[in-house]
Amino acid sequence: MNIVLDTNIIYGDWYLSGINFGLLEKYLKQSDAKLFVPEIIVSETKNLFKKGLTKLIAELVKNIAELHRYLPEEDTLQELPDIDEKCNEYNAKLDKRLAQLNAERPGYSNIPHDSVVARALAPRKPFKEKDTGYRDTLLWEVILRKIATKDTSTFLISNNHKDFANKPTDRLLHSDLIEDLVSVGLPKDSVQFYYNLKSFVDGQVKSKLKVKVDDTVQSLKENRYEGFSFTEWFNKNREAIAEKLNEKISIAFTHVYRELEDPTVTCIEELKEANIEEVNHYEDDEQVYYIGVSATLTMTVDFFVDKAAYYSGLDALVPLDVWDSDWNEWVVWAVIPELELSVSFSLLFDTSEKTVDDFEVNEVDEIWGWCRFCQAQIMSDAAEGCWSCGKSFG
Repeated sequence: MNIVLDTNIIYGDWYLSGINFGLLEKYLKQSDAKLFVPEIIVSETKNLFKKGLTKLIAELVKNIAELHRYLPEEDTLQELPDIDEKCNEYNAKLDKRLAQLNAERPGYSNIPHDSVVARALAPRKPFKEKDTGYRDTLLWEVILRKIATKDTSTFLISNNHKDFANKPTDRLLHSDLIEDLVSVGLPKDSVQFYYNLKSFVDGQVKSKLKVKVDDTVQSLKENRYEGFSFTEWFNKNREAIAEKLNEKISIAFTHVYRELEDPTVTCIEELKEANIEEVNHYEDDEQVYYIGVSATLTMTVDFFVDKAAYYSGLDALVPLDVWDSDWNEWVVWAVIPELELSVSFSLLFDTSEKTVDDFEVNEVDEIWGWCRFCQAQIMSDAAEGCWSCGKSFG
């Protein structure tokens, strides 16, 4: 098996140290699977790290200056990290981590430029209609020319389903890419697609890892293990959970109003329901158990809302509470209270310490809008009428 990571998979876990990377590492050690992180992906990851760090420090400098206006007597100027120094440190850590995973890093310097140009002019995936997709095209050409083979399945893991597949849940690639595979003598399913690391680990890794079944596994599954309560852990860690939710919350608004910009979880109001979906104890882990939980939460989410859209009637379609109607010249600052979302978690539970050592927010369900009659939240893309007022959407 060949496993290829796109930049956006590393972007979600800069140091490749989360729970799902841990499971991937176990699998790589126990199997003959190979991990590929093409050099174009490594370079882009390092560039994005520098870009993100530079932006955050610039915002911090601005906020410190603003704070000094409020507290002129206070010494509010802190020593800020040197960007180049921290980026060099990160680059070294990333290189070291990839080496630990025995990742192969095929280059792209010998990819024929005319092949890339031909895709752009067609345009063929991964290129888009507006001549964007150069980096994705280089990644695909590396996979096609240097990684994919007849005898070994290759799995591309990328959040970017629009350029590589048709839907996030599709295993087969977009028809343009399937044509490429067939044209070089490869089976059409020789390269398959997963939209995030969690879905790949669930689909290809967990079933192949050696597990132990013991009384603790069963008691955790049945939510009767004396040292663990998901509800208690959740209530003690709401702020940390909200922080991790913020890394995923924009996904929830993929199919609703684009005028709702920069969604941020202000607070988690209630854990309405939680179900332990799986518990795994792997052979080489003495006291560590992997717990998968699905939960339904209500939360307050704030946004910046385009003024023109807001005053053109958006407030009649979305249950917005305005916090600042004149945040600046272009946007209103508003919140949606009591927003209900389904969220899946992975937890790493240590039975010796009875503590959760690490956790991840894996997926956040999408929002499908609000009833135009009563503003109740629509819970499904297939809904034909409102569950609250009973009126038809037809």
